[in-house]
Order: sequence, then structure tokens, then C-alpha cells
Amino acid sequence: MSISTKDIKIRTVQHTDTDYESWLAVRNTIWADEPNSLARLKYDVSTWPAEYFTQRMLVTIGQSTIVGAAHIFENHWQYQPGKYDLELMVLPDYQKQGIGSYLFEYFQQMLAARTPSLTSLVSSTRENDTHALAFLEKRGYELLMRWARSRLDLSLFKIDKFQNILDTVEKQGIGIYSVDALASQDPNWQHKYYEMDLIASQDAPSPDPMSETSFEKFVQMTFDTPRFWPEGTFIAIHNASGKWLASTELSWFADGKTLETPFTCVHPDFRCQGVATAMKVRAIALAQATGANCIITANEENNPMYQINLALGFKPLPQGLTMKKVF
Repeated sequence: MSISTKDIKIRTVQHTDTDYESWLAVRNTIWADEPNSLARLKYDVSTWPAEYFTQRMLVTIGQSTIVGAAHIFENHWQYQPGKYDLELMVLPDYQKQGIGSYLFEYFQQMLAARTPSLTSLVSSTRENDTHALAFLEKRGYELLMRWARSRLDLSLFKIDKFQNILDTVEKQGIGIYSVDALASQDPNWQHKYYEMDLIASQDAPSPDPMSETSFEKFVQMTFDTPRFWPEGTFIAIHNASGKWLASTELSWFADGKTLETPFTCVHPDFRCQGVATAMKVRAIALAQATGANCIITANEENNPMYQINLALGFKPLPQGLTMKKVF
């Protein structure tokens, strides 16, 4: 069964809670295990750099029946001229009826008319979504990066199992502190975090090279966002020198029960010494204390951090796939 293209309407999301919530309702249906919040969405919209294109759309049948949503944008943290990220989402009840095909052609033509000229499209799916994967492959997408997703059931985690690692790291003179505690003692904590991150994350696997990030942009993307949870962000510091060595983060999904670890990084000189594991153990203990159910994270499939997560008790989930179509 196909829906007539003349019945499909595409309109830009307006800056109202009603439209944002409608867009989120589609997004959170498609990615139900990682729900986003209205506060996060509004922050992302309000802080998007003006020089980079972004547009969210709602897709309806007629004027009122919402059947899908889309987001097209220039990825300002991995910017390449002519490269656009294209997120197409069709609600399950309306899939396999020609809507996705119509939207893909519509947005491809729209982007082809922009300047700079369209060079590539990047989209994401998961390996167990065979319909979406076939859809992308049929249109010339190829695998760019595979993300090993995993989940920790917090009710099963036993901190005593990792006490020896905590002790070993402590004996090296390395302390682990929450950003909440550090911020109350050190007025320069944001600069120290930024400078540590620049070094520790420079070789992090990424689908495309990372754009240069100024301190001001880093603050906006890291500390000012509703994603940031100071109590759940941990820093490893060499106590004798005061050198910041590593960080790991926890952030809440909109359901209030699921946490994610967006990023963990360690200075190259202090890797393979238990620092990442010790920080994560501290973060997991906090997650348990808050009553969260689980933590979800993702790593590039060959990143050693994935093996650290498995050793902590994380269990594999269907992998995420970043796909790219080059024109």
C-alpha cells in the first residue's frame, strides 16, 4: 500500500512548544529507548550557530495527521562544505507506504539547490532495523562507522568487584572528583576541563574530522546545555601536580530512569592504568544511588573503551551505523 504523494505535506517546525513536542513525539517513538526532552531540544535550537544550516520538519497526511518528521543540518562539530546530515523518521504505522522515498527525494532536491553544492549525505540507523538499512543502501549509502552500543543493568552491578582498581588508581596519587565538587573550589575549572579534553580526546574515533572548538563554544556545548549533570561528571586529577588527566560523563534521558555516558577520555600518558575504569565505577555508584535503572553508551567498535565497558558488566545492544552517501 502506498500513500499518494499529493496528500503528503511537509512544513517547517515553528518555534512553539506545540511544534517541538510534536516533533519530539515522532523522534521518541523511533528512538524509544533513548528519549530526548523538550528542554534539550529547545536549547539545541536556540544555540545552533547562525552560520550553519539547520531545519526541522513535520510530515503530515493532509493538514493534521502527523506521520513523520525530519531534521537536516550542517554538522558544525564535524563541518565539511556540502555535507549534510539527514534524519528521516516515519512512524511505524506509516512505514513501507512510500513516504520515506518521497521525503528522501524531496530533501535531496532541496539540498542540491543550496550553496555550497551538495557533496554528501550522512544518516544513521541500527543494525537490527533491516528496513531502514535496506532503504539507505538502495539509495547509495555506504557504512562510514559502526558503533558498539551497550547497556548496564544497575541492579546487577557490584562495586566491590572493582575495589582493587579503585585502590590501585588511588595509590598512583590520582584522585577522582565530581565536577560539582571541583567547581565550588576552583574558579578556573572550566578552562582546565577544556584544556584536558583537547588533549585527551584528540584521537577519539569519529566519522569525520572534528572541527576546531573554541573555549566559548566548548562551554556552550558542554556546560551550559541541559545535558550537563555536574554531580555525574567525574574528573581524574594527579594530586601532586594538579594535572587534569581524564573525564567521564553521565546524562539523563527524558524518562528519568535511563542514563547515558556520552563521552569518556583519558590523557594518552595515563591510559591502560585503570583510570577510565575507576572513573566509571564512581559514576556507576552514583547512578545506583540516584535510583536509575540502567546506563546506555556507545563506542566505535574498535575503541578499547568498549572492552572496558564490557568488563564492567555492560551487555551488547544492536550496533549503531553511521552511513554516508557521496555524490
